[in-house]
Amino acid sequence: MAVTGITNAAFSALRGQYFEKVGLQVLTPRLTLYELATKKGLPAGLGDVVKWHRYALGSTTVSAYVLTEGTTPTPEALSATSVSATVLQIGRSVRVSDMVEWTAASMSVISDAVRLVSDRAGIMIDKYLFEVAYGTSSVPSGAGFPIMYGNDATTKGTLSTVTSGDKLTAAGLRAARAELERKFVMPHTGSDFIAVLHPNTIFNGLMDDSEWQNANQYTGEQVKLFNGEAGKFAGIRIVSSPNVYNSTSGTSTAVTAYYGLIFGNESLGVTEISGTNGGFKIYVVKPNPYDTNNLLQQFSDVGSKATLAAQILNASAGLTLATAD
Repeated sequence: MAVTGITNAAFSALRGQYFEKVGLQVLTPRLTLYELATKKGLPAGLGDVVKWHRYALGSTTVSAYVLTEGTTPTPEALSATSVSATVLQIGRSVRVSDMVEWTAASMSVISDAVRLVSDRAGIMIDKYLFEVAYGTSSVPSGAGFPIMYGNDATTKGTLSTVTSGDKLTAAGLRAARAELERKFVMPHTGSDFIAVLHPNTIFNGLMDDSEWQNANQYTGEQVKLFNGEAGKFAGIRIVSSPNVYNSTSGTSTAVTAYYGLIFGNESLGVTEISGTNGGFKIYVVKPNPYDTNNLLQQFSDVGSKATLAAQILNASAGLTLATAD
């Protein structure tokens, strides 16, 4: 009787699926801003530019839509603005020597390496999205989402006016939400907007605010919808991320400024990195007799690669909150 089993080729495929699953399990919790962005599949065979469409709201005047009895209104042309971004790749690889594999206490050094590169990939992907939201990889200046300095949308107009007393407050969050609502920005989830803030902003300032304390004192254990969610105030879900940019550059008396984000629906777009059209892959290359660069089969290579594109879909649908530590 013939014995059937898994062939070497089939085992290699299964091993690849396993490492892909391990990678995504580690990667996903790191994706704070990615989780909150509007996603679309990464189109194959259509070039390296991804496009989104932002539709115009139309008139905000009631008289423009008052109907006349017996008269069919003239249809408006559906107006849309095209927003695009060029696809890029973010990747990292590590090399594991055969001696490390033989002598390590861990049962699977390769699995550990997969977790390591996936964890770093999650951080770098999310940092990339923050840079898109800021419009820069350095000190934000309003090239992305407009900036609200020091808890007030009107009285503080520059970074140099932010002082050590300008920690984010409950009143600042209310002012930011009001600013978005004045622009007719739709909430992100249900009736809630989203604020992504640095842990220092949340735990060294906001949670000391009596309004925050009173609002969260008797709510019990709230359902946390998102990675890093820390609480809710005034219809704003507060999410913590260490990837929020911070710097002393340009501030008053070298105060550290933190550049949190608050936004509504359809504000930031990104392509999918998982699923059928996903752009995240794990690569594990074990020693093999066909690799002339590893003739003595002394190492294995483990790497990750994310292919994605991101862009601000509507700059008016978000704000950067520049406040002190």
